[in-house]
Amino acid sequence: MGGNLCISATLLDLSLSNIDIMVKTSGIQTAALDALKKVAKENSDDMSRVCTGDSPMSVPAKLAAAEKRLEAALTGARKLKSVAEKFYATLNDEQKAQANNLVDWPGL
Repeated sequence: MGGNLCISATLLDLSLSNIDIMVKTSGIQTAALDALKKVAKENSDDMSRVCTGDSPMSVPAKLAAAEKRLEAALTGARKLKSVAEKFYATLNDEQKAQANNLVDWPGL
């Protein structure tokens, strides 16, 4: 599970990379998407940091690593939520449908 959690932020970052082309954003939508991409990149970088290093061997160390990853993932999701809501609110119904199909975040 740790591996999936560790790559989910990267996959979200990647799925947002070309959404402006596919959804054809403009003006305020593009600005809102840029803000979302920035927070997604920060989240991806944060998750990469907590997921690097040697795999813990003892049960207590594994639990501590899992807790650290879960805390980083939850913090990232909280930061992403408000920015994603702002971006989503700028889209029309057709763009929302496209965005829903393009944005991938495993575990959701």
